[in-house]
Amino acid sequence: MKRSKPFIVLSICLSIMLQMAFAQQLSIDLSYQRNASFGTVNFFDPAKADNKKVSTMSYADVVGSPFLHDEWRTAVVYLKSGKSMLFPKARLNSYTGELHYLANVDVEMAIEPDKIDKFIIFDAKDSTKTGSFYVSLPDHINSKPFAFFKVFNNGTFQLLSLQKTMVKTSPYDPLEGKKISSFFSKTYYAIYNNGRVIPIKGLDHSVIGEAIHLSDQDENWLKQNKNKLRSEHDVVDFLAYYNQLNK
Repeated sequence: MKRSKPFIVLSICLSIMLQMAFAQQLSIDLSYQRNASFGTVNFFDPAKADNKKVSTMSYADVVGSPFLHDEWRTAVVYLKSGKSMLFPKARLNSYTGELHYLANVDVEMAIEPDKIDKFIIFDAKDSTKTGSFYVSLPDHINSKPFAFFKVFNNGTFQLLSLQKTMVKTSPYDPLEGKKISSFFSKTYYAIYNNGRVIPIKGLDHSVIGEAIHLSDQDENWLKQNKNKLRSEHDVVDFLAYYNQLNK
């Protein structure tokens, strides 16, 4: 199928940008590689991949959405087979744990985490901005083989998050004449270090202190910077300092 010039230009720009983005991000072994090369990003051909067509499913009776973001976004996916692919329209289903994308003629397809090494999904409004970076790691929450973890930083110690979407059903509502089902999400955090995923019970000083040994020097840094380790931003800032001391 013939591609338009704007589409081809976009793919070339994304390919160049991704070489820069992934050089500053994580490789499959989650190690920082300044000059890493991750190959060429190719157009996706669904006929050449062993992915599954999304079954006809309806969430009409469930309030809310199973997707991390409802809108389709540009994504670049690196498969464990070594192939790299550009998806102009993709979104993460945090209910099934799969990455959905639109193939040719707008056929919705899905890739399971066990086939993906890593992927980067771009900002919905500006695809030139690096969006979120995800890696496929063992799922310690549901004991599944793999799940997509969001990676927040480089370094020896890294903050990860895993968002799970579930369905809850309320008791029978006599006014509605039925039970109401709705999606709800929960975010699980972890610290990645030396090949290990260390689950943590939320974000705060005591929890981070259990996962990472905090010295008096670390405590002084936190105090001086008024950092209470209660947000993703706080933890990422602290790990940038901490990783410099623990290379």
